[in-house]
Amino acid sequence: MLTESAQSVLTEDARHVFVVDNGSHDESLVYLEIFLCDERVHIIRNGNNLGFAAACNICARTSAANTLLLFNPDSVLYIVMRKLRLCYK
Repeated sequence: MLTESAQSVLTEDARHVFVVDNGSHDESLVYLEIFLCDERVHIIRNGNNLGFAAACNICARTSAANTLLLFNPDSVLYIVMRKLRLCYK
């Protein structure tokens, strides 16, 4: 689901996608690197599972953006972004 999640963000013209790996033991990052060869994707590898909140903080410190959207890797973004665009038009 991680690849689908990142792809949904990229489809919505995100400038950068930061994926914080909390010490995963599956092949999700391998699939992400193979299927999403995109310069906007940045992978940050933690050696341990620090938890979602700590991963969000790491992402916030890494990014220079004024606005961040942080979500779990089992989320798909396209519906949310379209609704946000309607709200801010």
